[in-house]
This record gives sequence, structure tokens and C-alpha cells, in this order.
Amino acid sequence: MVKIPPPIQTFVAGALMYGVHLLLPIHLYQENIVASLLILILLVISALLLLPAVYSFWKHKTTVNPIKPENASKLVVEGVYRYTRNPMYVGMAAALLAWGVYIANPMSLIVFAFYIYVITEIQIKPEEKALVKLFGKDFRDYCENVRRWL
Repeated sequence: MVKIPPPIQTFVAGALMYGVHLLLPIHLYQENIVASLLILILLVISALLLLPAVYSFWKHKTTVNPIKPENASKLVVEGVYRYTRNPMYVGMAAALLAWGVYIANPMSLIVFAFYIYVITEIQIKPEEKALVKLFGKDFRDYCENVRRWL
């Protein structure tokens, strides 16, 4: 498992998106109301996923640290966890996508897609293996009923 916290990975992806924008300054559009509204919607979705997800972990007194999923003491399956197994990652991805819309450079979507791939392969899948070891059938049943992303 990667020892870089996902918020740092998200920040790095955002910086890479901006770097790509500086190297290849392509603009799909000028700032407009539609783009601004989409950015706002994505940021609201991000907050509506991240905040309740973190609160659920706090409420159940289990770790929010994705670097050590083996320290989880409770399988949280309520609230936003009824709709996605990874609301924190979906929330971070929504914020990153909002950044990409703000940048308005189609090349930044390549970085975004790579971010989704990396988070899935090096963060989520190892976490899931650890959670299967901890919670067994309960976690497998949860996986059958709730999607990894959306």
C-alpha cells in the first residue's frame, strides 16, 4: 500500500493538472456561467460526500487513516456509505474535477483519469483486501451491494 495520504495524492494531481495547463495552454472556453455553475455543483457534491463520511468514521470511533486500514475497528455502511464504498475518494475526485473545469484545459482530464486509476489500484484495492481480512463476509456482502465509486 502506498504511504502517501490520498489528500496529498489529490493535491499532487491538481498540481500536475496545472503543470500540464502551463506546458500546453489549451482553453476549451472562457470563464462563463455554465462552467462556474458546474464548478459550484462539483464542490458542493465534494463537501456533501467528504464531510459526512469523515463524521461517520468519527461517530463510530474508527480510523479515517487510509494508510492503515487494518486499524479499522468498525465497518461503516450507513449514511453516504450506502451509495458509494469510497465517498471520501469520490469527494476528492469531485473537487479535482472542479479544478479541471476551472482550468478549462482538456489535457488536464488525462491527469484526472490517471488519478482515478492510481487511487483505485494503489489505494482502494489494497484497502479492500485489508477490510476483507478484518470484516470477512460482512465486507464482501457490502461490496456486492454498494459500488466502489458511484
